[in-house]
Amino acid sequence: ALELYREALEIFEQIGNPLGQARNIGNIGVVYYDQGEWEKALELYREALEIFEQIGNPLGQARNIGNIGVVHYDQGELEEALKHYQEALAIHKEIGNPLGQAQDLGNIGLVYAEQGNLEQALEHYWEALALHKKIGGPLGQADQLANIGIVYARQGKKKKALDMLNQARKIFLDIGATGEGLQNIEDNIKMLSQEDP
Repeated sequence: ALELYREALEIFEQIGNPLGQARNIGNIGVVYYDQGEWEKALELYREALEIFEQIGNPLGQARNIGNIGVVHYDQGELEEALKHYQEALAIHKEIGNPLGQAQDLGNIGLVYAEQGNLEQALEHYWEALALHKKIGGPLGQADQLANIGIVYARQGKKKKALDMLNQARKIFLDIGATGEGLQNIEDNIKMLSQEDP
């Protein structure tokens, strides 16, 4: 993938297409992020962001700002992550992108949950869930239901937690999704089911 993105970037540079350049630079950043090379990913996200700002593309700006937030979150820099997620959310609201808003709200919820601010986390997860339902995104719904369930579990609300986690599990199974997300949900359900009521 990396080689293809680099080849495409070269072509976009040759033909003078800044939108294509910015998109490919951001995509290369994602590849580096996935490989755990966070500093390189940050550098590329910032480079893509600069081009998106120059050409006046708010969607590209919001995506790269959000990606920068993800790297900060993974590095444990929660305040930096929160700042970037909120900035991306503001842009997504301004341009009327409900999917982007839902993703940003979920990410903001993750930061609040990590900081122990569970009520704020729940508020953002519920708002994200409502948007995912509105746009018909089952995977986003499942993710937010799982997030809500995990917060309820942390609050000692076992019955509510199990209800949310089971709803998330059902969606994952209905759409044929497998992998880490479903495994985490099943692990949480198993753990909660083994605890005393």
